[in-house]
This record gives sequence, structure tokens and C-alpha cells, in this order.
Amino acid sequence: MFFGNAAQLALNYGQKAQAQNAAGFNHDLAFELISRIRQLSWIYDQITALEREYWALEEQRRGPRPPNTNWITVFVASAIPKSLEPELAIEDKLRVLVESFYYLAHRLLVILDQASGNLPEMGRIKAEAIRRVRNNLIEHANKSGGRLIYSFSISNAAGVRLRSAAKTGDPDTFLDEGIHINARQLRDELETMLRKTVAT
Repeated sequence: MFFGNAAQLALNYGQKAQAQNAAGFNHDLAFELISRIRQLSWIYDQITALEREYWALEEQRRGPRPPNTNWITVFVASAIPKSLEPELAIEDKLRVLVESFYYLAHRLLVILDQASGNLPEMGRIKAEAIRRVRNNLIEHANKSGGRLIYSFSISNAAGVRLRSAAKTGDPDTFLDEGIHINARQLRDELETMLRKTVAT
């Protein structure tokens, strides 16, 4: 589990705070925090498994990928489809999972942002990339700092990147570095904060 250590640290914190009857401790919020971390871990594992499946299919289509090369596929709608496919394509399933990851991660950040008084000793983390992707590239893509074109790309190095294509003349916006870098940043900041919290 990608967030396995973070989930264990959050569980240790909750058990300790509950056993000590810590002032202001909200066990419901602590339970949601633990659950959100485990959900993120599960969804991230689904993303990486589906990416492996996607690249295996790409190698069947294009032949083996030479060593030390980066394959990137960009998905941009050219027109409204004439009909609906009976099932989502593998790349669309990836986009759904990645967008869901950012929504869940944002909820986790909201819990931590509002932890004061409900989760003693716990605090906010920056996780800037998670916040920016969710705000600029999903939730408020039509506003300043966002990008209206509903594109995404998949690369064997960065994974899925949201709204990675633009039209000529579009204003600059936040550049998504990819799900793997962003998830790692979130995990590392979360583990660092939780270790400090459990140690106090």
C-alpha cells in the first residue's frame, strides 16, 4: 500500500488520543482521516495497475518501448462523439481514477486544515500540487489559473497529467507534474507530520 505507513501512523495517533482521552479529540474525524488515507492508497494502487495494463497494450500496438525512452500519449477531444461506447476505454478509466484521487486527497487536506480543536497535535500540510490540481485543473478549470480544454496525457515517466494540452494563445496555467510526483509529495508530507504528531 502506497500510503500504508501514513495509515498506520494515523491509526497509532487515533488510538493514543482515544486512550488518553485527549481534550477536544473527535474520534469520528479521526476515523474519517484514517479511512481517507486507506482509500487514497487503494485508489493509487488501482491507478498504477491500470497504467501497467495501458502500457502493455501500447507495446502490443506499437512494439516494445526502447530502454530509457519516455512515451507520452495526449488525449484531446476533436469533436463530440457520434455514439457512446458501451464501456469506458482504459484511458478514460484512468482519468476517472486520477480525478477521484485528487478529490479524496483534497478532502483529506480539508480535515487537516480544520484539525485545530478536533484532532489535537495534528496540523495542516502544504501538499501544494494536490491543491492546485484539484482547484485549477478540476474544480475551477474555467477560472483564472485553470484551463478549459478537457485534455489529459499519460506518460510512462509521470503517469497521468490532467489538462496537459492547450490551444494556441491560451494563457499559462498551473502545470500538472503527474500523479506519481504529486502522490509522493502528499505521502511524504503526511508521514512527516504524522510522525511528529505521534511522537508528542
